[in-house]
Amino acid sequence: PETQLFTATATVGFSGVIAGNAMTCGVAAATGAVYCWGAGNDGQLGKGGFANSTAPSVAVSQSGDTATGVMLTSRQVSGGRNGFCSLTLARTLYCWGRQLGGAVNVSPTAITLTSGGATLLPDGVAIGEDFGCLLTLAGDGFCSGNNFNGQLGDANSPTGAAVGTWVSIAPPPTFFSAISTGRAHAC
Repeated sequence: PETQLFTATATVGFSGVIAGNAMTCGVAAATGAVYCWGAGNDGQLGKGGFANSTAPSVAVSQSGDTATGVMLTSRQVSGGRNGFCSLTLARTLYCWGRQLGGAVNVSPTAITLTSGGATLLPDGVAIGEDFGCLLTLAGDGFCSGNNFNGQLGDANSPTGAAVGTWVSIAPPPTFFSAISTGRAHAC
């Protein structure tokens, strides 16, 4: 269930804090709301602009409209070099800042979660620099974005996969229990 935005006027208790390159996001323990602060030069704060923020004062909304938008209620947030992705309670993936293929979006954007026509049900997300990987409920791994260093695990896509195009890391019956990314690699 989505809830309306609120502004933190007191200390927000976070269940998790995720750092990127000169920016940080936290997930509020009580609500699942996502708060970001730090550098905003690539829209990585998800607030609809490029301004920096010195404090976690406004929750990130699905539209980037922090005054009237519906806040993201997150089960997990992952940060890359200049962007973040949030896996919501409804298993929708929203990304903002410098996204999976390097495009900049100042507001959270819902990312297509299909591969070969099949809908992916994500259980985890990990974001690197201009790429990201998903772990599905079935234990399958998929990656999307730039592949200049082979970080997608797909030799058939030497330059990468467009945002919303997810390539399988390893063919079934290979199953993963966790997935993690660095700047230009995935494990």
